[in-house]
Amino acid sequence: MRVPDDDQHEGHGLTLDARRMLNIAGVTHVDSFTETHILLQTTMGPLHIRGKSLTIERLDLDAGRVVAHGDIDSLVYQEGGRRRTRENVWRQLWG
Repeated sequence: MRVPDDDQHEGHGLTLDARRMLNIAGVTHVDSFTETHILLQTTMGPLHIRGKSLTIERLDLDAGRVVAHGDIDSLVYQEGGRRRTRENVWRQLWG
């Protein structure tokens, strides 16, 4: 769905195929990546991807595209869209 007159969100979208392949557009930064968790910054805010055996097959930040494979369990957007530092990400993951 496109938000009218809001350029900052333009170009963001994702498709999930059989919970195994995820194509994402509008990615501006990869904050962290493990086999169970990927944290991306998108034009619509931070996106948390959780699953098993996650891999990033394609990464093109110039075009804003990421393709990830694995057993994808959840996709969650963080409210507010504030970019967190690496230290804050690790603190949240490991408490």
